[in-house]
Amino acid sequence: MKAVILAAGVSSRLRPHTDALPKCLLPVAGVPILRAALETLDAAGVHDVAIVSGYRERQLREAVRQWFPERPVTFISNAAYASTNNCVSLLLAEGFVQGSELLLLDGDLVFDRAAVHALLRAPHTNCLALRPAHDLGDEEMKAELDASLRVRVLSKDLDVARAAGESVGMFRFRSTRELYEHLRARIVDRGLVDEWYEAAFQEAIDAGLELHAVPIGGAYVSEIDTPEDLARVDRELRARAEPLPRPRPEPFWVGQAWGNDRRLLEQAARMGESRVEADLMLCFSNGGYDGALMVHPGPLLPARTPEGHLAHSVAEVRERCGADVPRLEELLADLERFDLHAFVESKVPGTVARVRELLRPHAHRLTLISFDGDELREATASGLSTGCLMKHRPSAAAIEALRALYGFRVLLLDGWYLSPSTIAAAHALGLEVVAFDVPDERREAVREMGVDGVVTVSPK
Repeated sequence: MKAVILAAGVSSRLRPHTDALPKCLLPVAGVPILRAALETLDAAGVHDVAIVSGYRERQLREAVRQWFPERPVTFISNAAYASTNNCVSLLLAEGFVQGSELLLLDGDLVFDRAAVHALLRAPHTNCLALRPAHDLGDEEMKAELDASLRVRVLSKDLDVARAAGESVGMFRFRSTRELYEHLRARIVDRGLVDEWYEAAFQEAIDAGLELHAVPIGGAYVSEIDTPEDLARVDRELRARAEPLPRPRPEPFWVGQAWGNDRRLLEQAARMGESRVEADLMLCFSNGGYDGALMVHPGPLLPARTPEGHLAHSVAEVRERCGADVPRLEELLADLERFDLHAFVESKVPGTVARVRELLRPHAHRLTLISFDGDELREATASGLSTGCLMKHRPSAAAIEALRALYGFRVLLLDGWYLSPSTIAAAHALGLEVVAFDVPDERREAVREMGVDGVVTVSPK
């Protein structure tokens, strides 16, 4: 794995800050952007790094040598930085890459190790880091995706309504042959030297290159283009550096079946419960979709579609399981009415894609939980809060890797597999920790371990 950091530009929008310094040497929370990037890459296990420089090149190189006198860093010069764009800088790095895997980063990025891990551990051949968002403007590099998170369009000019989010300027390529073929064709053959490298990426995508998006979830990545960006990121990093107080509220006792009966939702609110849990299933009848219900797929509902959804109509489910089994729309209305938050467990992969538009307006009331990684990734990309269910005791490294890959905010652990070290590791990543399937006799012991909440079948 080789990393290339593109840092040749003048960054005129950051003047007067960049009159005397290249942008990547500007301090953020007391640390120069480039130094933080190199340290983060090193911590993530990426040690072979090249920096493409141009503007105030000598100053940049001297700074790196002063910070890391023993660390070998390759410097590549873009002498035409004033009249070319970052596509040329990337092409100049071809000799350094020489067929290796490439981690490509813009030189104005502030990012954490989780963002790097998300790309390095993604299963795709080629991928980019995506910030799922719909509040995008003209300057963001927007990405349109297909259902498998494959990039269709990558452009600043993309209609916001079609965009799944922002490409934040981090890419990983396991093979760079096609990429450099298109770069050379555009730059050398056609003279297109003043364009973003994404133009070549788009041409490669149109020619069949597979580039997938990896939602960064809770990882931190921010680009600095303006003085306002510089001030904002400085504030955010200083806040992240401060110890985060973790108040110890009383655990919230959640009846697992409560969300599957409308009468009990109101009872939960009256008892002072803040959260409920409900199982989400899709109903199909006579070959067609019949609605989404909050119901546990137990022995009363044996029939399944080939995908695993219920092969029962809504009316049949209610006849077998009770008239108060709520539709998804009814649950969402009740959450608003009773001021509750729900852990909604998707029981079958593919469920979120069907009901995503129903969930989005109530995202502040929901945490979508699943055992399925693709379901979590899709829900996170849709802007929903997500939680990962685990029925084993994960290591700290596993929690960090999964959180970087899927972007979940809540870790739900089987009550029998809790440990103080696991809980502490999750808290260190900013995750909420909830224990589920906790027997009555273990409640107090689990509570003392420091979990943020407990899911139990018999709330008190």
